[in-house]
Amino acid sequence: MVDHNTEKRNGLNFARLLVEVEMRAQLPDEVKFKNEKAKVIEQPMQYDWKPTLCRFCKKYRHVEEEWRVKRKVQNPDQVPRMERLVGDHTKQRQYTTNLENYYNIRIWLTWRHNYYQVNPISKTTQQITCEVMFLPLQIAFEISYVYVFNSREDRKELWESLLIQSRRCSKPWMVLGCFNSILKANDRIGGNHESWSEIVDFNECVTNCGLLEFPTQGNRYT
Repeated sequence: MVDHNTEKRNGLNFARLLVEVEMRAQLPDEVKFKNEKAKVIEQPMQYDWKPTLCRFCKKYRHVEEEWRVKRKVQNPDQVPRMERLVGDHTKQRQYTTNLENYYNIRIWLTWRHNYYQVNPISKTTQQITCEVMFLPLQIAFEISYVYVFNSREDRKELWESLLIQSRRCSKPWMVLGCFNSILKANDRIGGNHESWSEIVDFNECVTNCGLLEFPTQGNRYT
Protein backbone atom coordinates (compact mmCIF):
# COMPACT_ATOMS: atom_id res chain seq x y z
CA MET A 1 0.00 0.00 0.00
CA VAL A 2 1.38 3.40 -1.01
CA ASP A 3 0.29 6.66 0.57
CA HIS A 4 -1.53 9.31 -1.51
CA ASN A 5 1.38 11.79 -1.76
CA THR A 6 3.79 9.10 -2.90
CA GLU A 7 1.35 7.79 -5.48
CA LYS A 8 0.67 11.29 -6.92
CA ARG A 9 4.29 12.37 -6.46
CA ASN A 10 3.30 15.43 -4.50
CA GLY A 11 5.55 17.08 -1.92
CA LEU A 12 8.55 14.83 -2.51
CA ASN A 13 11.45 17.00 -1.36
CA PHE A 14 13.79 14.07 -0.65
CA ALA A 15 14.39 10.63 -2.10
CA ARG A 16 12.37 8.60 0.37
CA LEU A 17 9.17 6.66 -0.12
CA LEU A 18 6.67 5.51 2.47
CA VAL A 19 5.45 1.97 1.80
CA GLU A 20 3.35 -0.11 4.20
CA VAL A 21 4.08 -3.84 4.30
CA GLU A 22 2.86 -6.79 6.31
CA MET A 23 4.85 -7.62 9.45
CA ARG A 24 5.61 -11.13 8.21
CA ALA A 25 6.61 -9.99 4.73
CA GLN A 26 10.25 -10.58 3.78
CA LEU A 27 11.88 -7.22 3.16
CA PRO A 28 14.04 -7.10 0.01
CA ASP A 29 17.64 -5.91 -0.01
CA GLU A 30 17.15 -4.21 -3.38
CA VAL A 31 14.42 -3.34 -5.87
CA LYS A 32 14.51 -3.21 -9.64
CA PHE A 33 12.64 -0.68 -11.75
CA LYS A 34 12.75 0.94 -15.16
CA ASN A 35 13.61 4.59 -15.41
CA GLU A 36 12.24 7.05 -17.92
CA LYS A 37 14.65 5.66 -20.54
CA ALA A 38 13.35 2.12 -20.03
CA LYS A 39 16.62 1.10 -18.40
CA VAL A 40 16.45 -1.42 -15.55
CA ILE A 41 17.87 0.08 -12.37
CA GLU A 42 18.85 -1.93 -9.24
CA GLN A 43 18.31 0.22 -6.18
CA PRO A 44 19.75 -1.02 -2.82
CA MET A 45 17.34 -0.73 0.09
CA GLN A 46 18.16 0.77 3.47
CA TYR A 47 15.92 0.46 6.52
CA ASP A 48 15.92 2.56 9.67
CA TRP A 49 14.50 -0.44 11.52
CA LYS A 50 13.47 -4.00 10.70
CA PRO A 51 11.39 -6.23 12.99
CA THR A 52 13.32 -9.17 14.45
CA LEU A 53 11.70 -12.55 13.90
CA CYS A 54 12.91 -15.81 15.43
CA ARG A 55 12.93 -18.52 12.80
CA PHE A 56 12.44 -21.20 15.45
CA CYS A 57 9.39 -20.02 17.36
CA LYS A 58 8.14 -17.52 14.72
CA LYS A 59 7.77 -14.77 17.30
CA TYR A 60 9.10 -11.24 17.30
CA ARG A 61 11.42 -9.25 19.58
CA HIS A 62 14.20 -11.83 19.69
CA VAL A 63 16.38 -13.70 17.20
CA GLU A 64 17.25 -17.38 17.06
CA GLU A 65 20.55 -16.83 18.90
CA GLU A 66 18.55 -15.76 21.96
CA TRP A 67 15.94 -18.50 21.66
CA ARG A 68 15.74 -20.86 24.61
CA VAL A 69 14.53 -24.40 24.37
CA LYS A 70 11.73 -24.98 26.86
CA ARG A 71 12.42 -28.22 28.60
CA LYS A 72 9.71 -30.78 28.85
CA VAL A 73 8.23 -30.92 32.33
CA GLN A 74 8.10 -34.42 33.73
CA ASN A 75 4.82 -35.29 35.40
CA PRO A 76 5.07 -38.87 36.58
CA ASP A 77 1.79 -40.72 36.76
CA GLN A 78 2.80 -42.33 40.04
CA VAL A 79 4.63 -40.75 42.95
CA PRO A 80 7.68 -42.88 43.81
CA ARG A 81 7.36 -44.88 46.99
CA MET A 82 9.31 -43.68 50.00
CA GLU A 83 11.44 -46.82 49.95
CA ARG A 84 12.68 -45.93 46.47
CA LEU A 85 13.50 -42.37 47.49
CA VAL A 86 15.40 -43.49 50.54
CA GLY A 87 17.42 -46.06 48.61
CA ASP A 88 20.66 -47.29 50.14
CA HIS A 89 20.82 -44.48 52.68
CA THR A 90 18.73 -46.40 55.19
CA LYS A 91 20.32 -49.83 54.95
CA GLN A 92 21.91 -49.19 58.34
CA ARG A 93 19.03 -47.03 59.55
CA GLN A 94 15.37 -47.19 60.38
CA TYR A 95 12.94 -44.32 60.04
CA THR A 96 9.52 -42.98 60.87
CA THR A 97 7.53 -39.97 59.61
CA ASN A 98 4.31 -38.13 60.35
CA LEU A 99 2.98 -38.78 56.85
CA GLU A 100 -0.22 -40.32 58.22
CA ASN A 101 -0.90 -37.07 60.10
CA TYR A 102 -0.02 -34.61 57.35
CA TYR A 103 -0.29 -34.99 53.57
CA ASN A 104 3.19 -33.49 53.04
CA ILE A 105 5.80 -35.06 55.33
CA ARG A 106 6.96 -32.38 57.76
CA ILE A 107 9.09 -34.54 60.07
CA TRP A 108 11.27 -37.45 58.98
CA LEU A 109 13.19 -39.15 61.79
CA THR A 110 15.94 -41.72 61.13
CA TRP A 111 18.21 -43.64 63.48
CA ARG A 112 20.86 -46.34 63.47
CA HIS A 113 19.16 -49.48 64.70
CA ASN A 114 22.36 -50.94 66.16
CA TYR A 115 22.66 -47.95 68.53
CA TYR A 116 19.08 -46.96 69.28
CA GLN A 117 15.81 -48.72 69.90
CA VAL A 118 13.05 -46.25 69.02
CA ASN A 119 9.33 -46.62 69.67
CA PRO A 120 7.09 -43.77 68.39
CA ILE A 121 4.32 -43.14 70.93
CA SER A 122 2.73 -39.94 69.60
CA LYS A 123 2.48 -38.28 66.21
CA THR A 124 0.70 -35.11 65.13
CA THR A 125 1.08 -32.65 62.27
CA GLN A 126 3.75 -30.78 64.24
CA GLN A 127 5.57 -33.37 66.38
CA ILE A 128 6.77 -36.93 66.76
CA THR A 129 7.40 -38.21 70.29
CA CYS A 130 9.36 -41.43 70.83
CA GLU A 131 10.56 -43.69 73.61
CA VAL A 132 14.27 -44.26 73.03
CA MET A 133 16.77 -46.75 74.41
CA PHE A 134 20.46 -46.00 73.85
CA LEU A 135 21.62 -49.60 73.50
CA PRO A 136 25.36 -49.35 74.31
CA LEU A 137 24.65 -47.86 77.78
CA GLN A 138 21.06 -49.05 78.23
CA ILE A 139 19.86 -45.49 78.88
CA ALA A 140 16.12 -44.88 78.38
CA PHE A 141 14.57 -41.49 77.67
CA GLU A 142 11.82 -39.83 75.65
CA ILE A 143 12.25 -37.23 72.96
CA SER A 144 9.89 -35.02 70.95
CA TYR A 145 10.89 -33.67 67.55
CA VAL A 146 8.87 -30.63 66.51
CA TYR A 147 8.40 -28.58 63.37
CA VAL A 148 5.93 -25.87 64.23
CA PHE A 149 3.45 -24.04 62.01
CA ASN A 150 3.91 -20.32 61.37
CA SER A 151 0.67 -18.88 62.72
CA ARG A 152 -0.03 -18.46 66.42
CA GLU A 153 -3.43 -20.14 66.15
CA ASP A 154 -2.00 -23.24 64.42
CA ARG A 155 0.77 -23.56 67.01
CA LYS A 156 -1.69 -23.98 69.88
CA GLU A 157 -2.25 -27.63 68.94
CA LEU A 158 1.43 -28.35 69.53
CA TRP A 159 1.59 -26.58 72.90
CA GLU A 160 -1.38 -28.67 74.08
CA SER A 161 0.13 -31.95 72.86
CA LEU A 162 3.43 -31.17 74.62
CA LEU A 163 1.56 -30.42 77.85
CA ILE A 164 -0.18 -33.82 77.64
CA GLN A 165 3.18 -35.50 77.00
CA SER A 166 4.77 -33.79 80.03
CA ARG A 167 2.04 -35.14 82.31
CA ARG A 168 2.37 -38.75 81.20
CA CYS A 169 6.17 -38.87 80.82
CA SER A 170 8.11 -40.62 83.62
CA LYS A 171 11.56 -40.64 81.97
CA PRO A 172 14.02 -37.87 81.05
CA TRP A 173 12.46 -35.91 78.18
CA MET A 174 13.89 -33.64 75.49
CA VAL A 175 12.10 -31.42 72.99
CA LEU A 176 14.07 -30.54 69.85
CA GLY A 177 13.31 -28.90 66.53
CA CYS A 178 12.08 -25.72 64.90
CA PHE A 179 9.61 -23.83 67.10
CA ASN A 180 9.06 -20.81 64.81
CA SER A 181 8.90 -18.73 67.97
CA ILE A 182 11.25 -17.28 70.58
CA LEU A 183 11.26 -17.15 74.37
CA LYS A 184 12.93 -13.74 74.76
CA ALA A 185 13.25 -10.64 72.62
CA ASN A 186 17.04 -11.01 72.37
CA ASP A 187 16.72 -14.51 70.94
CA ARG A 188 16.41 -12.93 67.51
CA ILE A 189 18.34 -10.19 65.75
CA GLY A 190 16.93 -7.94 63.05
CA GLY A 191 13.42 -7.85 61.61
CA ASN A 192 10.31 -6.67 63.39
CA HIS A 193 10.20 -6.65 67.17
CA GLU A 194 8.22 -9.50 68.69
CA SER A 195 5.28 -8.46 70.85
CA TRP A 196 4.53 -10.29 74.11
CA SER A 197 1.33 -11.70 72.62
CA GLU A 198 3.41 -13.50 69.98
CA ILE A 199 5.75 -15.26 72.44
CA VAL A 200 3.52 -15.73 75.49
CA ASP A 201 2.18 -19.12 74.33
CA PHE A 202 5.66 -20.59 73.91
CA ASN A 203 6.74 -19.28 77.31
CA GLU A 204 3.65 -20.70 79.01
CA CYS A 205 4.22 -24.08 77.35
CA VAL A 206 7.83 -24.24 78.58
CA THR A 207 6.77 -23.26 82.11
CA ASN A 208 3.76 -25.59 82.31
CA CYS A 209 5.74 -28.54 80.94
CA GLY A 210 8.59 -27.96 83.39
CA LEU A 211 11.12 -27.62 80.56
CA LEU A 212 14.49 -25.88 80.83
CA GLU A 213 16.26 -24.21 77.92
CA PHE A 214 19.36 -26.21 77.15
CA PRO A 215 22.55 -24.14 77.62
CA THR A 216 24.57 -23.52 74.48
CA GLN A 217 28.11 -22.53 73.61
CA GLY A 218 29.54 -20.62 70.66
CA ASN A 219 28.18 -17.79 68.56
CA ARG A 220 24.53 -16.86 68.80
CA TYR A 221 22.24 -16.41 65.80
CA THR A 222 24.05 -19.10 63.79
